Amino acid sequence: MVCPIFAKMVPCPANQARLQRDPAACAKAGIEDFHPHDFRHTFGSRLARATKNIKLVQKAIDHSNIKSTLRYVSVQQEEIVEARGRVQTARAPLRLVAAE
Repeated sequence: MVCPIFAKMVPCPANQARLQRDPAACAKAGIEDFHPHDFRHTFGSRLARATKNIKLVQKAIDHSNIKSTLRYVSVQQEEIVEARGRVQTARAPLRLVAAE
């Protein structure tokens, strides 16, 4: 079976219809307001975080428009702090040059 959630590119580990008709299983797991599309969003977000390549994510989830893919990318606070740290570390002192 091919999983329609991931643009028909990977085997589907779960039966989407079963997930939709089994709200008791979701409730038991503490999951509220579950939709199978949530898997696609999680996959896109994790792939973006792992690869830092939005074009790769766009292709992997078969989006024709990059704007659609950008909705899948979420930024975590830890990533912001880490990025700021990299900028501080990489920053070299500015050198002033006299105008001629």
